[in-house]
Amino acid sequence: MKNRGAKKAEKEVRTASEPEALKISEAAEAPNEPDEILEQRQILQDLLAMTEIKIQKLIKNELVREDELSGVVDLMKKMETSRHQKSDFKEDFHQLQTIRAALEEMENKVFNPRKRLERSEAQRR
Repeated sequence: MKNRGAKKAEKEVRTASEPEALKISEAAEAPNEPDEILEQRQILQDLLAMTEIKIQKLIKNELVREDELSGVVDLMKKMETSRHQKSDFKEDFHQLQTIRAALEEMENKVFNPRKRLERSEAQRR
């Protein structure tokens, strides 16, 4: 009988191996595509995943409401589903950069006042 730690580790190993399986399946689906396009597609997927993590972090920490980001999430889903039909990712990269900058700005608006307050309190001590 496996303990919880072993089950969790096994699940993490399966999850970690999934992106590699995805890379293999993408290469099998499009054997005629140049490596550069496959690489850009993978970079886009990675950026989408990191942006999704950032969104989840903002929502979890109650820095933004989920409904405030529904348009962003819809746009990201559209990018995700259409990435297999594309060979030019410039527009997607630009849109993703804009989204990530907006998320950073949202985060900074919340943390900057807190940091200023913490600094002024520390100076008073």
